[in-house]
Amino acid sequence: MQKYFLIRAMKVVVQQNAKLVAAFSVVIASFLTWVYVDRVVVEAAFRPISAWDAIYIYHYALGIGFSATFVSIGLIFFISSGMKLASIALAGTGIGLMKLGPADLLYYWLFYQEAPKQLEWLDDNKVAVEAQVAVDRAQRAGVDLSPYVTNTGLGISVLLTVAVITVAWLALLTYYGRRTKPS
Repeated sequence: MQKYFLIRAMKVVVQQNAKLVAAFSVVIASFLTWVYVDRVVVEAAFRPISAWDAIYIYHYALGIGFSATFVSIGLIFFISSGMKLASIALAGTGIGLMKLGPADLLYYWLFYQEAPKQLEWLDDNKVAVEAQVAVDRAQRAGVDLSPYVTNTGLGISVLLTVAVITVAWLALLTYYGRRTKPS
């Protein structure tokens, strides 16, 4: 009898993990799509005509669009599964990937380009700026003390973002795995 409950609990854990992985995959696919759309629109439509003000307006609208997308994914997942923490993590993962640096780096990597040394248009991104402050403190010897966000500062922001997302998801998988074990 105990073996039956153990097997049943394992099935539930596997099913929950499969749901989490599928939902996470939707977030990653949406993230890649938003970055690709951003790159194509900016490089094909706005940059050739030097429409810099339009790019800022477009990015404001893009921010609303991707935020709504990731919140919707989280909400749909919550309605279908009842996993509140996972739903919050899904929305937070997508928004974090877009706002905290990974999207900015992927913007260049998708088309096999290096990120520019200076990314002054990211100076309103507080996380990238704080990462740049850390870089500036580490480079007090006089090497590249740029007042703008640099590719090194962006890299630090990306590493921290990916680390936090990874730890959060590992904790979440552990939490849901332990929650369903028989007592």
